[in-house]
Amino acid sequence: MQLAVAQNSASLSLVSASPSTVAPGGTISFTIKATNTGASTWVAASNPVPTQPNEAGQYVLSTGILQTGNPSAGVVGGTAGSGGFALPQSVAPGQTVQVQGSMTAPQTPGNYTMYAAMNQLWEQVFCAAPFSSYTGSSYNTCPTFSFVVPPPASLSIITESPLPAGTVGVPYSQALTATGGVTPYKGWSVAGGTVPPGLSLSTLGGVLTGLLNGVPTTPGTFVFTVQVTDNDSTAAPKQFSLMIGGGPVSISPGGIVNAASYGGGSLSPGELVTIFGSGLGPSTLVGLELNSSGNVSTLLSGTQVLLDGLAAPMIYTLAGQVSAVVPYEVSGKSTTQVQVVYQGQGSNLVSMPVTAVMPGIFTMNSSGSGPGAIVNQDGTVNSASNPATAGSYVFVYATGEGQTNPAGADGKPNGAPAPVPVAQPVTATIGGINAYVQYAGGVPGLVAGVLQVNVLVPQGVASGGSIPVVLTVGGQSAQGGVTVAIK
Repeated sequence: MQLAVAQNSASLSLVSASPSTVAPGGTISFTIKATNTGASTWVAASNPVPTQPNEAGQYVLSTGILQTGNPSAGVVGGTAGSGGFALPQSVAPGQTVQVQGSMTAPQTPGNYTMYAAMNQLWEQVFCAAPFSSYTGSSYNTCPTFSFVVPPPASLSIITESPLPAGTVGVPYSQALTATGGVTPYKGWSVAGGTVPPGLSLSTLGGVLTGLLNGVPTTPGTFVFTVQVTDNDSTAAPKQFSLMIGGGPVSISPGGIVNAASYGGGSLSPGELVTIFGSGLGPSTLVGLELNSSGNVSTLLSGTQVLLDGLAAPMIYTLAGQVSAVVPYEVSGKSTTQVQVVYQGQGSNLVSMPVTAVMPGIFTMNSSGSGPGAIVNQDGTVNSASNPATAGSYVFVYATGEGQTNPAGADGKPNGAPAPVPVAQPVTATIGGINAYVQYAGGVPGLVAGVLQVNVLVPQGVASGGSIPVVLTVGGQSAQGGVTVAIK
């Protein structure tokens, strides 16, 4: 419909409009002051304003958005041609009203101009829009407001890595946030690596935010890549790490035992011990490491074993059990307090009696019984298919011999002179027959606390694959049930 133009019947001015920089599809809010300078009352249109000409003659404030500097492109937004904003009341000649409203900015980046005009629905327009052909001085000029829709920033995930740590069995929830790109985002996904078992990546807030949540089931440190895809199909990845603790760190009742015999009840200086419990270390076994001094490290994959607060050399760590060497500093004490610390979380304290010696023989199956960890004189491993002969030496490996001479050095690999037990004598029997002990002391290259006993297989001993072998240190016997194969 061709709209006629009425002269000098309205005076419009911009009271406020913002923001001057708005995101694609963002909102611009405005207030327009309109004064009726004509001779007839403006009848306020209904709200919402009709979009069909069944209420012609009523008055509304209409708006439009133009490309700045390119008016020939026509209106690219606003309400022009489709109704407008209802007046708060009818306006008599000489009266003034303020009309508040908002518009949606274009999605395309660029410089834009918003204008406002007073319309008599479907009949007249009371100012000349910036692009209008009505340019004569007799026409009012519409109030305008310039704003910018900037290009979207580069798409990126802004959540920091590493993510806050979680705990096995405890619900975990972490939002992942992105910025830039073209919104709304299409979605979030795991593009690589391994998310902790029990957790999954979903969406939050209409896919603008990713949500990593669930109940972790496995401890460890997990590295994975998350990717967000925007509405223009641009993808932005980011790598995260997330540490899941093994739940409360605790030492089991009776869970501190000799690492060779699995006998418990007390500790001795330099003894290799195994500690059973939960949440003690990572989900996969991590073996000993040497520090910069060449000694066995007291911190292994986040795990420490403390005795009266003193860190013990670590042999290995695992969620359900760890192994360490009792510091020689417990010598002379009657008791010591044992605690395991994993990722900064401490276990319960366990008080253990201290004894001078607590000998135990290592076994091939690490059970504390059965074939011993014994090497034949020719350097081969003793077994039922590779027995030792009477009159030859076997080398028996043990721990728990107590303080040594020279004094034991925590975590230091044995060298020369090899340390020997202070507690004497060291004796042995094979098949119930006393056997000559040629040497009992440290093993060159192995950590202080490992004992090697060179035993002469006595003549007259019975042959067989499971002949009992017993060691005694300072009158204290190692566990029974350990065997050696004799031809």
